[in-house]
Amino acid sequence: MRCKRWVGAGLAFVMMLGAVSAQCAWATEAAPLPVEALGVVNMQAEEHTAGENNVIIPVLTGHPDEKLQQTINEQIAARLRKDELLRTLDKVKDWSGDEGAASGLHMASSATVIGSLLSMVVSIQGELYDGSVGQQYVTFNCDLLTGQEVTFADLFAQPEEAASRMETMVQEALDREGVNAYAEHAEAQPLPRESFAADARGLTLYYPGSQYKLINGNSGAFLYLYAQLEPLLIDTPITRALLALKPVAADSAKQLRQDIDAGELPGIPAKLGTPMAEYIDRYGLASDPDYTLDGPLYQFASPRMQGVRLSSAMYPKDPEDTSEAVINIRATLIDLYGILAGKSTLLDVADVLGPPDATTQVDADKAYDMLLEEGQSFWYNGQQNRLEFHGDANGLVTAVILHAGPQGD
Repeated sequence: MRCKRWVGAGLAFVMMLGAVSAQCAWATEAAPLPVEALGVVNMQAEEHTAGENNVIIPVLTGHPDEKLQQTINEQIAARLRKDELLRTLDKVKDWSGDEGAASGLHMASSATVIGSLLSMVVSIQGELYDGSVGQQYVTFNCDLLTGQEVTFADLFAQPEEAASRMETMVQEALDREGVNAYAEHAEAQPLPRESFAADARGLTLYYPGSQYKLINGNSGAFLYLYAQLEPLLIDTPITRALLALKPVAADSAKQLRQDIDAGELPGIPAKLGTPMAEYIDRYGLASDPDYTLDGPLYQFASPRMQGVRLSSAMYPKDPEDTSEAVINIRATLIDLYGILAGKSTLLDVADVLGPPDATTQVDADKAYDMLLEEGQSFWYNGQQNRLEFHGDANGLVTAVILHAGPQGD
């Protein structure tokens, strides 16, 4: 059995941690509970404010074992160095209006429960623990059945090998300027093994800003889909719960056709027709948009949107108006019921969906205009929208693009 609930909005953190409940199976060493015995766990926010500054301490409630709940909450407070944060908040509250004190202290958080795993990440922006000004992440993962912290080594069968392969994935993404093109500086090694958090889409590793920093000032992060990590994971109840989050369909072709008409892609928190402003507010922007023949192409700051870009109309009436609707969803990091960008080929796509409704050749000029590689695209039409699988010169799927409108080019 698995359970999951979201609080917050990933890297953008525009929603503060609030009360969210999730049903989970509980057990203790003394008297293990059967799967049928469910408890309700809540993550709530203990928030302290001073003007526009704030400190957020996530608090676990609703655990059937009050002593274990207290232990977990003490671990969270210790990890966040609660007392230090409150002292900083007390200091910055008198900075309001001071030109040299623009940093202040701003925190936001997200938390997820998957099976018995509690996974949380907190963003701290402004004056940091060491007195410097910037942004950093603090993560915490624990097994709600035991209160024990869950580490990188608890997830991977061969931690050293896993870290090496994951570092390679980061470096490859940086080299091709795909997932994290907007970096001020970035070093893939060493992998920040003990700074990670899980959510519905995958496992995110959070780097220190001294190693990996984006041009928007945030520390870098890298998202791995569960399908990418599956060969590396150890077999435990927690990892089985994580893998259960992979997009799965009894009939992949039928489900994909339904997704096309719904205007959504599995695991991607975006939908065609939604005002772009909603996603900008929710996830923040990594930089100014790029432009393709389809329109401005936005890349977002949140790891939840890593490997995803959204387009709106090419020529909005007001260039400053971000309320234009999303007209396509482009994903370079996606698991479409077993079709993985960067791993599957166009032939694999045809094996699942059948022959494409149309094909297009993408030469050097069009590749430049569309920010794609030279190659070929397979198109599949729905009743309302259409799905493009773009392959490079070797037929490797490098991007999946869901377009509004029923007809291909």
